[in-house]
Amino acid sequence: MTKLTPKQTSAVLLLASGKTAREVAKQIGVTPETISHWRRQPSFAACLNRTCWGLLEAGRDRLRGAADQAAQKLVELMDTTESDEVKRKVCLDILEISRLEEPYGWTIRLGNWAN
Repeated sequence: MTKLTPKQTSAVLLLASGKTAREVAKQIGVTPETISHWRRQPSFAACLNRTCWGLLEAGRDRLRGAADQAAQKLVELMDTTESDEVKRKVCLDILEISRLEEPYGWTIRLGNWAN
């Protein structure tokens, strides 16, 4: 695999972060055509793809980590709210999110629980 230059490495990081080719070109001091040319090179494209996938996986991991915290907050709201309407909505949200209604054969219709 061909090693990327420092400018190409910078371009990969900037492109993966969501910058446009024009923005990246201006920031690293090359033309937008140079960015287009680099993107067609297999080694650059592979590095960009790996970097993008790495960022996506990091984001997914962060969301997975926050899921437990969000679930705890929903349960806390369900347990502490005084409003029956809020409690009902939270219960329905929990069932929908966890998909518990499917394996147990429960159906949720217009906010009513039916068995």
